Amino acid sequence: MELSEKKAGKVTVLTLDGRLDASSATDFKDTIKRLIGNNEKFLVIDMKDVTFVDSTGLGGLISCLRNINKANGEIKISSLRDDVRAIFELTRLHSLFEIFHDEQTAVAHFED
Repeated sequence: MELSEKKAGKVTVLTLDGRLDASSATDFKDTIKRLIGNNEKFLVIDMKDVTFVDSTGLGGLISCLRNINKANGEIKISSLRDDVRAIFELTRLHSLFEIFHDEQTAVAHFED
């Protein structure tokens, strides 16, 4: 999986591309820890190009949510593909994360 970052005001947008699974979850969690360490605690995780998520990837997301909550920050998810959204709904993660249709809408909700 590839990760890229960009700033949108006080928000950091982390775009994921590929599979969020056992082979990529550690890099993902390390990236989130680095961002929190740099006091970047308002994150949008753009998942428009995520083609697959397994249980390890879901665990990584939950771990990152715990870490960001401890830092008094927030994570919002954007742009889930239908098949990935189904996994979020099946595992009830859609009740833990705020999920938005697109990145711009997710970023705008930090301004409220």
